[in-house]
Amino acid sequence: MKINDTNSQTAQVISSYARGETTRPNPEKSAEGTVPVPQERIDLSGKAKEVLQLQKAVTEAPEVREDRVNELKARIESGNYNVSAGDIASKIVGDTLTDLIR
Repeated sequence: MKINDTNSQTAQVISSYARGETTRPNPEKSAEGTVPVPQERIDLSGKAKEVLQLQKAVTEAPEVREDRVNELKARIESGNYNVSAGDIASKIVGDTLTDLIR
């Protein structure tokens, strides 16, 4: 059971600090005003920077790889797309086992 999406929240906080978004609302000012936080600085670890890069790459990646889809369509239409029965069976069994584990 997933209670909180803490990985996403952590990534958002790290990302906002990396972009320099460090303003907080001032309780003494009106609701629309914010005051910049005095020169807070954080140094991200190499691992955090890597996570940010990976997150950006995943976000920017296309949902469907058009080049791969077009290549497979062409191979199917030309009759050059052959998959062994063993490969298909292995994938089906693997997916079934994965579903059972979840």
